[in-house]
Amino acid sequence: MKNRIIKKLTAAVMAFTLTGVAVSVPVDSNNIFNSILTANAKSMYDDMFDEDTGVLTLSGYIDKDEIRNFRKKAQVTSVVVDGEHETVLPKNCWGLFMGYSNVVSIDLSGAKSHLVEDINYMFNCCRNLSSVNLSGFNTSKVTTMYRVFGDCDNLESIDVSSFDTSEVTHFYATFQGCDKLKSINLSSFDTSNAVDMTSLFSDCSSLESLDISNFTTSKVAIMNQMFCGCSSLTDLDLGNFDTSSAVDMDGMFWHCSSLKEIDLSNFDTSRVTDMCGMFSGCNNLSKIYVGSGWSTESAERYEMFDGCKKLVGGAGTKYDANHVGIEYAHVDGGKDDPGYLTFKGNDFFKTQNLILSGQIGVSFNLDLSSLTEQERNASYMEFKVNGRTSKVPFDKNSKNASGKYYSFTCYVTSVEMADTITATFHYGNGKTVSKKYSVLDYINAIEKNASSFDNKTLYLIRSIADYGHYSQPFLAASNNWTIGKEHKEMSKHYTGSYSYDDIKKAAGKYQRVLDLGKSDIEKITYSLSLNSGTSLNVFIKAKDNYKGSVKVTTKKGNTVMSYTAVKQADGRYKVTIPDISAHQLGDIYTITAETTNGTATCSLSALSYVYAILDGSSNNTAKNAVSSLYIYYDATLNYRSKA
Repeated sequence: MKNRIIKKLTAAVMAFTLTGVAVSVPVDSNNIFNSILTANAKSMYDDMFDEDTGVLTLSGYIDKDEIRNFRKKAQVTSVVVDGEHETVLPKNCWGLFMGYSNVVSIDLSGAKSHLVEDINYMFNCCRNLSSVNLSGFNTSKVTTMYRVFGDCDNLESIDVSSFDTSEVTHFYATFQGCDKLKSINLSSFDTSNAVDMTSLFSDCSSLESLDISNFTTSKVAIMNQMFCGCSSLTDLDLGNFDTSSAVDMDGMFWHCSSLKEIDLSNFDTSRVTDMCGMFSGCNNLSKIYVGSGWSTESAERYEMFDGCKKLVGGAGTKYDANHVGIEYAHVDGGKDDPGYLTFKGNDFFKTQNLILSGQIGVSFNLDLSSLTEQERNASYMEFKVNGRTSKVPFDKNSKNASGKYYSFTCYVTSVEMADTITATFHYGNGKTVSKKYSVLDYINAIEKNASSFDNKTLYLIRSIADYGHYSQPFLAASNNWTIGKEHKEMSKHYTGSYSYDDIKKAAGKYQRVLDLGKSDIEKITYSLSLNSGTSLNVFIKAKDNYKGSVKVTTKKGNTVMSYTAVKQADGRYKVTIPDISAHQLGDIYTITAETTNGTATCSLSALSYVYAILDGSSNNTAKNAVSSLYIYYDATLNYRSKA
């Protein structure tokens, strides 16, 4: 490669000699190559540098590459702007003074900047820099601030109040490694477009206070190591932080060893996937306050509290070196549910209870006495479970059994009992507070205190758990989903001692009674939908050559029901009897289909399906599901007999 370059240079000089007769240029290629190197060795900034004082005086239009590659930059101790002549900084200031390792002060206050677009690494590794003046610096076009002051080890204060950061999206490691930095004036920082604050103040170990009350963080996704190593911070006010977009909080407060308390009660961590080492090394931290938005559902299982030896949860749970992982990153529930966090906020939620009236659901009971009547009337509850969202408005008549609290109920299907219900109460002017709970949580709470409950209650609670457990594989097979993926696994079951024959015999009196007579009906079939209650679906099919009308009537005893027969795409008529409560599963419905040549009747109940499966199916998964449904029915009747 070198020989090819030399040949090209030789040819160029020969051509120049032939055409420029008046100029005498040697044709020895080596001499030419050496002379080029010698000519480039002298910088335009040699004349601006005073070797005796170490002062580099900038003037004119600054050439970024010349400044960055200035051969005497290790001798520069001070950078100033020529006060007599105009000095203009380049648009691209990337790494402008990077490597000026002995510079002590930089004063650019007299320089003009024509919309600087890049200041990444501008002062990176200026390890002796103790003073920097950037007043008048125009940064309105800057979009990234990577390591602008990274590893400026001797800076004790930075005034960036003149910075316009309205377009900045990435504040990656802007002040990382400023070991002696004690204060930063960030009052003018506009972070409304920020998405990344990785290591923003990382290893600012002398920083004693930090006012970031003006920060807007609603778009910030990455906050990992944001305050990592800020070992002198004794207080940190994050009350204005909006973390609803955050996905990464890895090492966010790692080794903030002077913090004694931290208030994260406004944090929404529902989307955060990485919390590894979030509080590790905070060896003086005694309290971590969280609010209703705190969640670790999306986070991977990592250590979070390693070395937090003084940490105590809200119910008294003390730090245990054997439990430093995410499993303790929840509000302390005492010995039955230990955690390291303490709840803080307006917690309207008081109790939860399982609906025992025959449908499956959780009632969230709230104390709303602190709200005005107008605020209560405008409030509502939003439920989210397994991707479904429902809204329940405030109802002044929806008091719980004690009459003290207002109830909002979320109903779930048979396979959703282990799925988390997120209940978000909306009140005031856009305020919210949330609670997470599930049917399984309630069942587990009853089991932990089983000695306090009578046998009828325990039988019902356990039959509900059993029903959820056996419904999952049955419906998984027919819906092609995997247990533990589409729905959390309902793993506990208690009432498996019943035999199929026992339940078949008990359900025998609910066999379907069918009479097609001389009607034009070919067949009547039925199925169940296992919702919060149980829906009974009846399908009436006329003969293929029948062209007349079909009038369908449904009765319960002598009462005509208002259920409408809907003609399906395949020609069948469908009648749905919705949400039958568990204690009514044995209720008999008579379906009548009137045709031109006669009437067909079918008498059945939801339990007719139980008998049919046990009598005619060899599928044990189906048998288990319908058996558990029957046991749930029996337990409900048994429980209601207490009254």
